[in-house]
Amino acid sequence: MPHLQLISTDVPPAPGDFRRMVEETRNATEAVAVPEILKTVAELVEHAAYVMTRDGDGAPVTRMLLLAAEIEEISARLSAGD
Repeated sequence: MPHLQLISTDVPPAPGDFRRMVEETRNATEAVAVPEILKTVAELVEHAAYVMTRDGDGAPVTRMLLLAAEIEEISARLSAGD
């Protein structure tokens, strides 16, 4: 399965990288891209939860981490063909 790299993990994202990622995601038409998109979403939700924790935002971090895990599980099932 081809890998859809939405944001480079080698360098910190530039301000326009997130917009570009959203546009690339919207334009992805291959079914094989869906698990990769979901995996990226899970990673972004998890990262947002850690940032909120670090900044003391008091957001529902536990729910966000559980949501990220659930999205990643869906991605894994789709990748496996279940």
